[in-house]
Amino acid sequence: MRTFCQFEGFSFAQAYQDALGELICHPQFVCNTRGHLVREILGAQIRIRNPYSNLFKNKARDLPEEYLRKELLLYFNSIDDADKFIEASSVWKDLANSDGSVNSSYGYLIFAEKNEEEVNQWQWALDSLIRDRDSRQAIMYLGRTRVQRQGMKDFICTISYQFFIREYKLWMVANRRSQDIHYGLTFDAPWEMLLMQQMRNHLLVRYPGLELGEYILNCGSLHMYEKNLDLLRAMKSKDFMPHQTPKISPEFPLITPNGTPLFAKDSIEKIRHDEDPFLQWLNGEQVPC
Repeated sequence: MRTFCQFEGFSFAQAYQDALGELICHPQFVCNTRGHLVREILGAQIRIRNPYSNLFKNKARDLPEEYLRKELLLYFNSIDDADKFIEASSVWKDLANSDGSVNSSYGYLIFAEKNEEEVNQWQWALDSLIRDRDSRQAIMYLGRTRVQRQGMKDFICTISYQFFIREYKLWMVANRRSQDIHYGLTFDAPWEMLLMQQMRNHLLVRYPGLELGEYILNCGSLHMYEKNLDLLRAMKSKDFMPHQTPKISPEFPLITPNGTPLFAKDSIEKIRHDEDPFLQWLNGEQVPC
């Protein structure tokens, strides 16, 4: 067992493979969570030096891009309607609130909800970096006290996102109370690395030539369920090949600087796809990355 569990790679594929191997072979704890055996490491950190390399290929199980695209459309359109999430995956049936919403719609939390000054989380972070390049206040809070109730099934896993500009590069730190390596990490990390691209695009007006720095994920609990052990072992036995989405173009932003969505799913289909590879990919078309 490592004294400090940091899983670092140039690509998401490298960091994921390292973290998966450690969980399978050297978990810090094996505990019982609601009747399921879980292998767990506390206080793990994942660092990716090239956030553009945000996907992976694996002969036992690729990163599920079809569902990822559906989730990204819901997030970037600030949707928290449970029915829309259930259309993407039936797993959301058991997570819906009685009012027909879901708690873990990360796009809704950072783009739609606003404070008393009508500023959302995205705009706050962006404005913080525009005002002060060295700011430590460019933070988005996703954890909500309203979910701290007994029996809450959709207890938000992500606590916060924080952005920094250091050495003229945009860095991102995500803090997660709980991260399942099989179900959650393969969707959460790509979404967050795409947020880095979107934030960089908005900051280019103020900081021309700004590049991407590292993506850093801090996990209170990084874990895997024993019921998935056979599949995860099969993945571990195969090579993880770096892969990525097309880059988000500054000419085709998915949201405005104040966080207003620009593209709904039906409008994406009306865009000339030959003009933007990322929108082609988001629409389910095969494009070179």
